[in-house]
Amino acid sequence: MPKLPCRAAFRRHLPHSMIRIEVLNGLEQGRVIELAPGTWVLGRRDGIDVKVIGDAVSGRHIEVEVSAGGETHFKDLASTNGTWSGGLKVEEGEWFAGTELRIGNLSLRLLAADEAPGAASAADHGDGADGDAAEIHSRAVEEAMSGGGRGGPMMLVLLVALVGAAAAWYFIGATPGFDDAEPSAGAGAGATAVNFDAIDNYGHFDAESAESWQLSNGLQVSGDSLVSSGGSQRAKLLPSFGRAVCALEISAKISGDLQVWPLIEWGKGESESLGRWAGAQLGKASTSLQLPCDDAEWFRLSLRTAGSGSLSDLQVEVGAGDGASKQSADNGRRFISAGGNLILFGLDGQLVSVTGAGGQWKQVSSGIEFVSDADHTWLDFDFGNQLVLVLTAGDPVPASKGVVVEHAGGLVIRGSRPTMIDFAFDQPISISSTGILRLEPKVGISIDWDLRVALTAAAQLNLDIKRHARQQNTAALLASVKELVQRYPLDDDEIEWAEQLRADAISAGRTKLNQLERLVAESMFLGAASEMQRVGADAAILAQSLPGTDVAIEAGAISDLLAAESERVLAASRQSAAEYRRRLLGALELSYPVMASWIAGEQL
Repeated sequence: MPKLPCRAAFRRHLPHSMIRIEVLNGLEQGRVIELAPGTWVLGRRDGIDVKVIGDAVSGRHIEVEVSAGGETHFKDLASTNGTWSGGLKVEEGEWFAGTELRIGNLSLRLLAADEAPGAASAADHGDGADGDAAEIHSRAVEEAMSGGGRGGPMMLVLLVALVGAAAAWYFIGATPGFDDAEPSAGAGAGATAVNFDAIDNYGHFDAESAESWQLSNGLQVSGDSLVSSGGSQRAKLLPSFGRAVCALEISAKISGDLQVWPLIEWGKGESESLGRWAGAQLGKASTSLQLPCDDAEWFRLSLRTAGSGSLSDLQVEVGAGDGASKQSADNGRRFISAGGNLILFGLDGQLVSVTGAGGQWKQVSSGIEFVSDADHTWLDFDFGNQLVLVLTAGDPVPASKGVVVEHAGGLVIRGSRPTMIDFAFDQPISISSTGILRLEPKVGISIDWDLRVALTAAAQLNLDIKRHARQQNTAALLASVKELVQRYPLDDDEIEWAEQLRADAISAGRTKLNQLERLVAESMFLGAASEMQRVGADAAILAQSLPGTDVAIEAGAISDLLAAESERVLAASRQSAAEYRRRLLGALELSYPVMASWIAGEQL
């Protein structure tokens, strides 16, 4: 790799030893960095001399040395994406006032003493060959990547030729006063055309690129590999990549029992995320993922892992295809799907976004269903601000952050046009602190928006509830309300009305229970067994009329208590009577033996 040659004619020093460096692009465009004499390290890592923000900038990217006289030298610190000047990747050299260096994807200009900031920009490098060469190099790399990153021999020749031409222009044509001068020996020799994949080779997991990965506790980078000690883990590549992609090809080498799924997030602007989809599990063959790309301006990569083992040689290339497109369905619904990923739209906008793997979404007559085709299947549901209920064996539970349900029968997205998500069998679900509902389905899942059958059943239950209320059949009323609330919570007004009837019935039962409790105390104080039996029978009837309620439990307990107490009182009464007769007969035997014998015979 060549060093940038030093030429006396290039030296234009500032009148003072302080230098100024202008950031020409990125989030800090227009920033001016002032450096006094000394040695300074620039990069993306916190705590270094000068922190700069750039997706492809390494943690410790470049060292800049400023002499007392204002001369400036630079040295690349083995960065991942290199340091570039005039289209050439360079290791070190003198940095001349009025010229630019590119570190990763960030362009920096060393301002001349009399140069005002803003005179140059990253989008317009027409005032020097350095910008022209960088533009040529950028176009060549973009052209290579647009072919899926595979390029081929002709693309490689074109890239090298373009870089060579740019280098020649920089060292000969763009040097003031050196039109007839020859470049120094070896200038341009050894210049390398680096073939970056769509994630700028961050999947090599070398020491420098490791700084750009955010890893959960069970992951670490070791020996150019990402190593997992086991369990479910996440690895997030921090930089985003400023290009819209409709399809990606993702491959990697996997060892051990590790399972890995790539996650692609896409968005627009600086930070507006538009969605996140998962690719199929990485293995021997590459994974192809079609993405919604209409409004995308950038994408970002994460990895989801399970089990122990290692991953290496992760490569992401731009794939073939026009991306995933919307499909129309009944009742104003539209959806986009690819593999286990889904975005469902209603009349008022997006209803749910699903990130998943291990199956396919297929349209059916009542909506859309997920069919598993892998041993390990997972789905993450993001409902945004929608009101969602989890159907359980009891009343529905709001799908709030942190909720865990061991046996969920389905979900309901509430609204003017409700949507039901039905589980063929009860499933355990959990909702993360960010509101993502996580599910590992063992059987199929259907999202139904044709709810004619459900709405008909709900209407019939409403009629049954009204009839039971008229007939004062409280047990039947509670059963119908329970079925309506648990299985068909579709209409807010109907559910509110039914729950009010249930509450009124339970309240009336509570009032009766309070009355019975007073009678219990009186009957037990008097020791009246017959009264205990009467009150206990009333409590049993009350318990039967309000099954499944606290009132039923308490009334049942009263009935059992009074039954036992009345039996005790009766048993004590029988024992007392028997003891009285025994003593009476004993007394008669002494004085009137004949009479005692006759009485004893009569009792037999």
